[in-house]
Amino acid sequence: MRKPFYRKYTNTVKREGYLVKRKGQTVRIRPQKSRFLVRAACVKDAGKVSGTPGVLKKKGVLLKYGYAWRLPEENRREALLRAVGKYGVLDIYTRLDQLAQKFESAKPKAAKVFASDRQWIARKFKGIQSGGQCPTGTCGGMA
Repeated sequence: MRKPFYRKYTNTVKREGYLVKRKGQTVRIRPQKSRFLVRAACVKDAGKVSGTPGVLKKKGVLLKYGYAWRLPEENRREALLRAVGKYGVLDIYTRLDQLAQKFESAKPKAAKVFASDRQWIARKFKGIQSGGQCPTGTCGGMA
């Protein structure tokens, strides 16, 4: 639960106000007081979503090959095979692993899909271990 706090307005904001969109219309709000109590409220915990792990800095890699977590399983796996051909098994496995961890608390359904696809990649290309190591050296291409 979020704690109550005071939102403080500067003299400029009190004098000139600020713009807010309401029902498609832009309205200027001019606060009457210099501070306003924002009451305690329940706020959804977004968890790990704010941080971006290393492999995920490059966005849209899987999307470029047609992967989206809401697609049917067959379409997702075809897209993953195309992405593996370009980036290698270990990179795609790591990417799916980090996506599953990132969305674990914010989007649990998406996290489960990423985790199942990660496990599918591990079964399809047997060189992947849980630590992300590729001991045989054959994880770079398609098997």
